[in-house]
Amino acid sequence: MYARHLTFRSTPDNRPEIEAFAREVYELFQNLDGFISVTFGVSEDEIEYGSFSLWETKAAAESAGKRAGEEIAPKHQKVMMTEAKVKYFEAMSPAMLSQTGQDG
Repeated sequence: MYARHLTFRSTPDNRPEIEAFAREVYELFQNLDGFISVTFGVSEDEIEYGSFSLWETKAAAESAGKRAGEEIAPKHQKVMMTEAKVKYFEAMSPAMLSQTGQDG
C-alpha cells in the first residue's frame, strides 16, 4: 500500500474554491484503479492545505496524481500560492506491522 501526500499554500479567502477542488479530486480518485481512501486537511490559520491518499500500489498513486494535475489542478491554479509539494510513502497498517518479522 502507498500513500500520496500533497501540500500547498493559499489564503483563507480561497478556502471555498479549495474545498470545491477537493470534491473534484475525490470524485476523480474514487473511480480510479487502486484507490483506497483520501483525506483533506487545512491548517488552523487556513494557509496550508493538503491531502493524504492511500493506494494499492505506488504506480496507482503516481497515476492518480498525474491525472489530477492534468485534469483538475489547472482550473484551480489561481488559488495555489505555491507549487504543490508531493511525497510518496510506503504505507503500513497496524495489522501489517504486527506481521513484520514473523515467519510465514
